[in-house]
Amino acid sequence: MAEPFKTFTRDSLQDILNMLPVAVMVFNPNLYVILANNAALIFTRKTGDQILGHSGAEVLGCTNRHENARGCGFGLNCSSCYLRAALTRTVETGQPQARIEAAMDLDAKGNRLLRLSTFPLTLEKDTAILLTIEDLTQARRYEQEHLEKEKLSAVLETTGGISHELSQPLQVIMGYNEILSCRSDLDEEIENALAAIDQATQKLSRLTHSLTHITQFKTKPYLTSNIIDLEHSAAPKKT
Repeated sequence: MAEPFKTFTRDSLQDILNMLPVAVMVFNPNLYVILANNAALIFTRKTGDQILGHSGAEVLGCTNRHENARGCGFGLNCSSCYLRAALTRTVETGQPQARIEAAMDLDAKGNRLLRLSTFPLTLEKDTAILLTIEDLTQARRYEQEHLEKEKLSAVLETTGGISHELSQPLQVIMGYNEILSCRSDLDEEIENALAAIDQATQKLSRLTHSLTHITQFKTKPYLTSNIIDLEHSAAPKKT
């Protein structure tokens, strides 16, 4: 195993950890918590006694630990657990694992997106692993909402221009179609053609309404890509 970065006493490391704004826990090589800072207590909603001596899955409340009676590490999804993999890799290699993003289902918090980083160290002559936990869930939600607003803004600019350009010729077609339909000397074929034109223009009218009443950005599959779903993106037309 590579030489750990720095040697600490328990008290000196605890003082440093408590000054950090992110949740930090220190594990022994058996992957049980031996230290935790104040931010970790707040994040996990647990006391020190409920954290120390427990596995990371128990401390965080990972729901996968319920999949097997033996607990953490034995569930169906434990083999793909980023938290366990990062801690184990640091124990085995002595190398830090930086900024690993992992989605975890937690008992008290639901599905959370976490950024995990591990660092090897020596704690009073014993090997230990420091784990930092950043909760990215809310930040990513804000990012997604901002992205959706930007998409919607771009769509509104485009569809507003299209609707404006379509509305005038559409009104001309509908007007002439109505004039022709009022004539009494039309044969059946012409009447059927005018009825078909009327149906088509009514459909175009509904589409232009949808283009000018988009309130959200929804897409649907089309060929090998996606296109905007006007029906589900626009507010319903009032009757």
